[in-house]
Amino acid sequence: MLIKELKKELEKYSPAQKEKLLLEIYKTLPKKVIEKYEIDNFIKNLNETTEKKKEIFLNIDELEKEVYSFLSDVKNDLYCLPNKIIKNEDRSKWRFKVKKYIKFIKNTDPVSIEGVRATECLIDLYKIMSRGSNYAYFVSYNTFQGIGIEQRDYLQMIYERLFKTKNENTIKKCIEL
Repeated sequence: MLIKELKKELEKYSPAQKEKLLLEIYKTLPKKVIEKYEIDNFIKNLNETTEKKKEIFLNIDELEKEVYSFLSDVKNDLYCLPNKIIKNEDRSKWRFKVKKYIKFIKNTDPVSIEGVRATECLIDLYKIMSRGSNYAYFVSYNTFQGIGIEQRDYLQMIYERLFKTKNENTIKKCIEL
């Protein structure tokens, strides 16, 4: 049933019937689903916000911390081998993390100090994803297709950021990449 259809059906019920319906649905939900989608928390905090909270980085320090933690996990094969640190369902979601990092990095000014640090994170992500095309870091070998960016376009994005902050190491970094 679509949400639109569900809303029409719910209009037919009284508040007491809606409460009974909610309780019956809740009883049928497996504990895993309740925990995964934090349904209890949603029910308790419904009045505070009904919008989905999106993870955003407030500053470059938070981004760096998360990116380098992610890279460490990848290098330790935690995204391709069964383990108790990264859940099975989270292993295939690595691409969404990388997309989130790239989106934040794109919104930083490459000339600023924070932008230079963000560019370094972008470079480190590029290196691990390039290696991931030949080594089983992830569940798939096609890492750049996984994030929806061609490898050459990703590299072009790095080059553009590097050349906006020209220094003595810019050409050297571009050649190394």
